[in-house]
Amino acid sequence: MKKRLIQLLGIVLLLVCPVLSQAQINYQYWIDNNIGAAVSGTTTANGDISLAIDMADQTPGIHFYNLRAREGKKWGPVYRYLFAIPHEQQTDATRMITGYRYGFGDEMTTVTFDTPISEYTLNQPFDVPVPPLPTVIDDDCHFSFSDDEATLLRNITMEFALTFTDESNAMSSPIGTSFTLTDTHTSDIQTLEVAGSLPIEAHAQGGYSVVTFTIQSAGTYILKSSAACNLRLFSSDGAKITDVSADALIAGYSHEYEAGTYYVVAFGNENEITLTVSICDVNLLKPTLTYADNQVTITCAVAGATVYYTLDGTDPTTESTLYETPIPVDCNMTIKAIAVLSGIGTSPIASLDIKSFTVETPVITHEGNVLSITTATEGATIYYTLDGTTPTMESKVYTSPFTVTENGTIKAIAVKEGYENSAVADLNVNWIVINTCGYAIYDKNVKTLTFYYGIKPEDNRTSEGIWVYDADKTVFESYACHNPWYSTDITTVIFDSSFAKARPKTTAGWFYGCDKLTEIIGIEHLNTEKVLDMEYMFYQCSSLTNIDLSHFNTAKVGTGGEVLYALRGSMHFMFASCYNLTHIDISSFEISDNLTDPLDMQHMFSLCSGLKTVDISGFKNIHANMNGFFNGCSKLTTIYVSEDWSNQYITGSKMFQGCTNLVGGKGTVFQSNQIEKSYAIIDGGTDSPGYFTDKASMKMGDVNRNGVLDTNDAVDLIDFMAGKSPNGVTTTSADINSDGVVNVADLIMLINDLLKESSWP
Repeated sequence: MKKRLIQLLGIVLLLVCPVLSQAQINYQYWIDNNIGAAVSGTTTANGDISLAIDMADQTPGIHFYNLRAREGKKWGPVYRYLFAIPHEQQTDATRMITGYRYGFGDEMTTVTFDTPISEYTLNQPFDVPVPPLPTVIDDDCHFSFSDDEATLLRNITMEFALTFTDESNAMSSPIGTSFTLTDTHTSDIQTLEVAGSLPIEAHAQGGYSVVTFTIQSAGTYILKSSAACNLRLFSSDGAKITDVSADALIAGYSHEYEAGTYYVVAFGNENEITLTVSICDVNLLKPTLTYADNQVTITCAVAGATVYYTLDGTDPTTESTLYETPIPVDCNMTIKAIAVLSGIGTSPIASLDIKSFTVETPVITHEGNVLSITTATEGATIYYTLDGTTPTMESKVYTSPFTVTENGTIKAIAVKEGYENSAVADLNVNWIVINTCGYAIYDKNVKTLTFYYGIKPEDNRTSEGIWVYDADKTVFESYACHNPWYSTDITTVIFDSSFAKARPKTTAGWFYGCDKLTEIIGIEHLNTEKVLDMEYMFYQCSSLTNIDLSHFNTAKVGTGGEVLYALRGSMHFMFASCYNLTHIDISSFEISDNLTDPLDMQHMFSLCSGLKTVDISGFKNIHANMNGFFNGCSKLTTIYVSEDWSNQYITGSKMFQGCTNLVGGKGTVFQSNQIEKSYAIIDGGTDSPGYFTDKASMKMGDVNRNGVLDTNDAVDLIDFMAGKSPNGVTTTSADINSDGVVNVADLIMLINDLLKESSWP
């Protein structure tokens, strides 16, 4: 008859752990050596932990479970218990079970039942003996280190056997196993100071001591013991560095260390010994100076060293000040220190430059036009400037409040001996009312009209041939008085860089009738973003050969209502009768989409008889009256527009009257009976004839915009770069590589384009 001697369905464990308080307890348990599958839990019971563990998945044989508890940061010892899961075995029906025996190694324990039984289910954990501490630290011992404890991890092989007895005292076949368990042991870490000593307890019956020491300066150090002892040296991450024998340790073991923390496991000493770490290089004595909270602390990595220091940057000696406590610091200085150790010598000099004391940044305040400058640093001297430059100790010294008479930037610094100079303080004075405006000065002697922005001079100097005009209050009346500076003798117009600040609202008639004007210098300083009216601006400037209008902003032209300074906002006759202009590029011109009435652009280029090319590609679907727009432009051959051009909202008649040389982009030639706006379209050939050319088809590098790419473009580009004003060349056309700058890179690109166009090999 089959009898199941042992059947284990599950196990209930009860462990009583001694704890110091009722605080929360953390625990872990795991089966066999599978610590990676450890189960963690928490209990607040007074040391009693009850666990129900399902053993259904365990194989027949001997197993052990592990349990440990932790109160605070430190794990307690591991408690281990064995249990058996046997194979089923056959017994005679007449034989009864009277007990069982089990044991580890030679130590056996017998359990006898009061009454024999026919079958017995074993539900009994077996206490595993606590392994003794090792007598030798070898490669089977693995250590890990934390701030205050070391953990030993090792594998230990143990033997176990279990038998059952019947009434005849016969034993069943033993259930035996040889198993390996993972044992852990924690111990406190003792600290050994460099150049110091530490007693190590005896380990005659096994066990070990863990010691740590910190190397602050890399170099050679010596480990030494007072009597026989073995040790193993570890790095801070638990990696073994070396084993040191008892003989080597007694003689003094020398090793090259990097800066860092090290651990020593000492073992095998029959009696208490003394362990020391000492230096053998005087450089390791060099002290460390640390500045914090307005004081300097000096430390030495070697215990027993004496430190001397100076505060004036001189080299210290043993006659200098003895360091005892942190040094208070109240100004910038250089501190130097040495360390001296008997039997070793004097360290190299350590030095610390303190530059953390800086004068407080001045504060500039004002009451009206009276300025005051202060600093929170007592005893500091303040220096200041009135022109926006950075002050130095050569600048004016502030002594008392002062009055400012003009706008500008005031800057100040504060200086004190032993301190870093303060940061620069500044104050933008902009509340002083100054009557600035745009104005023009005509110098009859040199026939030059110059535009400025600033404080307008009060008086004309008519006896010197110099007149001053307010450019912000010009009034132009068509066909009447012209502008106040009007003169047919003007040959040169200059826009001073200061005029870039001006925002005129009209440029109408500014150069009306200046038939001797040959040059406009600095026109890029004319900002037209506020201009509402440009009519007659260059009317009859018949000697002018070139105008760079690439920066003109025309977005507001025509948006000022019906009357502006007695003028309509328009562009009519803007370039009329400029006989010597051959090329005009107004591709920067854009017209507002919000005009209530068509913009008056009548006769804008009327009678420009020398004009050959015009670029109006900035105009899109504009609302404008172009009556007589190109009237009398007898040499005009090409008009460039963008692909978005539309004549839908164009009004006016005789737009192309007299443009006898005009040719569209697809070859449509001028016909005297086709001078109306219907031909103001991009030429589509015979199917859709027009007089305009799509700018996209224009050759790159056609600097002078004459429709031909040749060496004349290179010559004109060189002249333009030299500051001259060749016909048809503008900043836009000269900027061939479109990087916003006209320079040699554009010339190189042009030459490459010319080589591609040529038939040269």
